[in-house]
Amino acid sequence: MSKDNLFVGRGQSKRMRPDWNAQVYAARPSVNEFYKSQEWRKLRRACFHRDGYICQRCDKRFKSDDLTAHHMIPRGDGGADKPENLISLCSPSHDFIELAGLRDKASII
Repeated sequence: MSKDNLFVGRGQSKRMRPDWNAQVYAARPSVNEFYKSQEWRKLRRACFHRDGYICQRCDKRFKSDDLTAHHMIPRGDGGADKPENLISLCSPSHDFIELAGLRDKASII
């Protein structure tokens, strides 16, 4: 098994599909516009501040540029743009939980 096809996070591993990036980060114009808005920047900052700039999965501290404010219930599935639906994750943790389909804080952390 090639190392570049394996993601290991918090004692778990998952074989990545070749198209994983396209699935996780699919381009959707209306969604992409929201993520450029002042409202999103404010929510994102509030999430990082609440979580102490610490990835809630790996417990490591990051700069805001290296964190993602992740919607536990995706916007496309009716998830709210509210702090209680957001969780701070580093990029590798975010990719892992997207691929694993984890949707609640208990399974993410």
